[in-house]
Amino acid sequence: MSFYLFEPDEGRYAEIPREMLQRGEWVVPYLQGEPYFDKPPLLYWLMAASFSVAGPTAAAARLWPALAGVGIAAVTGWIGIMLGGVAGFLLLRPWLPPESWKAVGALVATWIGGSANLVAVANALNLSSELQGVLIIVDMGEADRPAISSTWWWPGQRQGDPESLPEDNDIGAHHVIRQGERAYGGYFDKGVVVYAVRDRGSLELISSLAWPEGGHSHTHTALPLGERKLLVVTDEAIEPNCEGAPKNVHVVDVSDERHPREISRFPVPDGDYCVRGLRFGPHNLHENRPGTFQSDRIVYVTYFNAGLRVYDTSDPLQVREIACYVPEAPPGQPAIQFNDVLVTSDRLVFVTDRVRGGLYILQHV
Repeated sequence: MSFYLFEPDEGRYAEIPREMLQRGEWVVPYLQGEPYFDKPPLLYWLMAASFSVAGPTAAAARLWPALAGVGIAAVTGWIGIMLGGVAGFLLLRPWLPPESWKAVGALVATWIGGSANLVAVANALNLSSELQGVLIIVDMGEADRPAISSTWWWPGQRQGDPESLPEDNDIGAHHVIRQGERAYGGYFDKGVVVYAVRDRGSLELISSLAWPEGGHSHTHTALPLGERKLLVVTDEAIEPNCEGAPKNVHVVDVSDERHPREISRFPVPDGDYCVRGLRFGPHNLHENRPGTFQSDRIVYVTYFNAGLRVYDTSDPLQVREIACYVPEAPPGQPAIQFNDVLVTSDRLVFVTDRVRGGLYILQHV
């Protein structure tokens, strides 16, 4: 038998299944005619199965060890995504500001992706599948017994609605940011939505604005810029390699909230990002949540393989990029995929990678 295999191990562990297949003996492994009990037989059985299909070749001998290596790497990466950020935070905690745990808490649930978050929320509230993709207002008066207070959906989303939606539609709620008696959000193909907030948090649609440009816009987040009557609105880049409709960061004037209008777009990062692999385009914003960094002019945007971008909107018609951070991709990942961002009140930046990079903690220099 001639294998281009590394000796002694690869040759030994390929010879045993070859003899197993030749003898028809599947219980007792043999090596050069002698019983060999040093290792469990599972790998030999799998390699013998490969030999029976492809013959005793080097590729067939290496198939199952290679698959096992890939599986171990995938599981290790998944564990790293789920636990690596938390472990890193615990190790660095003595040197971090006292309130930094809030940033980790705000981000940790997003590391398994938006769809998984929807499933988690659905399980927590015992939601039917009909309520997924609509806006749900939850009464948290009893924290251990959350209850649905009200819902809002786009006409045609639910069975029984008199309106109908195209079969290829991608219309669904993402989330809203509340500012006083108003709430602003992304509704994927329906663009940005403006709501009045009524009793017990129920929502009443005031207006919407979409920008269909040859495909699904996947409008994601709408951030009000303080009292400036301006929104920064992101489309989520879902398709890889710049496929699908263009995804942008929009500046929307809501001074006339019944007739919102787009007045400009953020500059798109320069570079070869469309050929680096995976997603390129905007996604999440730092949302000026209470207790975190507050600004009606500085905007942080995660941009998948273009990393984290920071913009100055002092002139909303000429938005300027003022900083960026694009690290090398983790091993085995074609490109970085920055997903979520939160900035603490003292400008410590927490940002996550959606694939296997885990949590990054940055500071301004």
